[in-house]
Amino acid sequence: MFLPGYGRTNVLWNKKGGWSPDMQKDQYEQVWRVPPPDIRRLLTDPASPRCPLSRFVGNEQARRVMQRAAYQAWGRPNHCCADLSFAMVGPASSGKTTLARLFGEMVRLPVIEIPPNSVRSSRELYDQIAVTLERTINIDDPNDPFSLKMVPPAPGESDDPTMHVPPSIVFIDEVHGLPRDIRDGLLKAIESKDRMLCIEGGWFADCKNVCWIVATTERGKLFGPFDSRFTKVELEMYEAEEIAAIVQLDNPGWNMPLCRLVARYAGRVPRESLDFAKAMVQEHEMNGGWDWEAVAALVARSLKIDRYGLTRRRLVVLVALGQLGAISKGRLADYASCGLAELEKFVMPALLVSTPDDPAMVVVTNKGYAITHRGLEELDRRGIPHGGEAVVAEGGQRLDFGFYDSDDFGTEEGDELPAKPARNYPGRSFGLPAPQPPSLPPPVLTPPTITPSAPSAMLPPPGTKKPQTLAEILQEMKRLMEDARRG
Repeated sequence: MFLPGYGRTNVLWNKKGGWSPDMQKDQYEQVWRVPPPDIRRLLTDPASPRCPLSRFVGNEQARRVMQRAAYQAWGRPNHCCADLSFAMVGPASSGKTTLARLFGEMVRLPVIEIPPNSVRSSRELYDQIAVTLERTINIDDPNDPFSLKMVPPAPGESDDPTMHVPPSIVFIDEVHGLPRDIRDGLLKAIESKDRMLCIEGGWFADCKNVCWIVATTERGKLFGPFDSRFTKVELEMYEAEEIAAIVQLDNPGWNMPLCRLVARYAGRVPRESLDFAKAMVQEHEMNGGWDWEAVAALVARSLKIDRYGLTRRRLVVLVALGQLGAISKGRLADYASCGLAELEKFVMPALLVSTPDDPAMVVVTNKGYAITHRGLEELDRRGIPHGGEAVVAEGGQRLDFGFYDSDDFGTEEGDELPAKPARNYPGRSFGLPAPQPPSLPPPVLTPPTITPSAPSAMLPPPGTKKPQTLAEILQEMKRLMEDARRG
C-alpha cells in the first residue's frame, strides 16, 4: 500500500470501529514513493528545518554518519536502512538516545527501544519488538487500517516457523548490560549473511530489514564480537555554548544570554540544564515575573547549586580530593554522603568529562580519583584551601595540535575537501557552526634584491671555464693564490 506524500509518523492505535490488530491476518510494511535526489537531500540535511536532525545540537561528525544512512534509506520504497548496524559510543548524557530517536523519525520507521534490564531471553526481546510493531498503525485509511504486526503462518499453509520483521529500528541502550545468552543470540541477527534471531521454542525471526543500534559509554565495554559488527558513532560531551543551544531549542522564546545563564548554573549535563530551565519558568510565573537572574539564583539555591555551577556533592568531592589527595571510590562516596551507584552515575560524570573548552576536573589514577589543575582552579574561585601541587594529578590538560586541524582526518597535505553548497532554507537551524581557524594575512613574496658589489678575488672572472676534475681544481686554486700575492 502506498502512503500519500513522502512519509509521516505513525501513532499508537486504540481500538476504533470494532477493529484491532488482533483481527489482522496478513503482515504489512510501509511503502513510500521514492523522491528525487534533491528532495532526499532536503529531507536529510540538518540545515533544513524539515529534517529532524536540525534539532540535534553538537557532535556534527556523528550526525553526518546518520545523515548518510538516512539518505540511502529514502532511496528505497520501504526505507529499509539495514545495510549497517551502529554502535553509539559516548559518555552519559551525550545524546545517544536522542540521536537514535531522531534518526528513526527522519527515516519514518518505528524505533523499538530495549532497556537492557527488561529482557532476559531472546523470547522477551522478540516480544518487545512484536508489541511495538503491533502498535504502529496506518491511519491514512480509517476504513482499512493495518499494523506492522508480525503474523505467523496459518496452520497448514507453511511449515516454516520464521517470522519476518518489517523495516524497523531496534535500539538497545547500555548494551553492555545485556545477559550473555541474548548477546550470543544477537550475533546471528546482526551478521549480514545470516540475519536470523533464534527464539526459544524453535522459532526464528528474519531480521534482514532491521537496523540495529546499540549504545554504550565506552567502546571497551562492548562484547568482543560486537565491535567488528557495528559501525562506531562516537559522541563527545557538550560544551557550554552547545548546552545553551539545547536550552534554547527547548525554550524557543528565550534569548541566548538567558540560555547561557542556565548553562552556567546547571553545568554540562543537558537533562540537568533542561530541568533547571523548567524550574526557572515555574519560579518566574509563581513570583509574578521577577528578574531572570534573581530567579536563576533562587532556583540554584533550592537545588543546592552554588553561584559557579557546582552541586553540593560535586563540590564536596573536589574539596576532599584537593585537601587529601587521591581517594578511593568507596571513601569518596562516604565524603559525598551517597552510595556508590549514585557517585558513579550522577556525581562523577560531570567532573570526569573533558571538552575542548573545559578540561576535566577529576581523573582516575591507580590510587583512585584525583583532582587536576582545572579542579584546583574551581577551589581557588571559591577561596577554598587545598594542597596545591602535592595533591594534583597529571591529566585533563589541553593538547596542543599546533597549526594542524585535528578534524581533517583522512586528507593529505595540500588536499582540499569539497565545499558544501550553501542552501538557504526557511526557518532556523540550531546546529552550531564549526569553529573556524584564525584568518591570517597571505604571505607577501618579495623577490630577493641583488646589490652589485666589487668582484671577489676568490671568484674567477666571467667567461672562465668551470673546473671539472680534482687536478684542474687544485691548479685553479694555486693560480688564484699566486694572483692574490701579486696583487
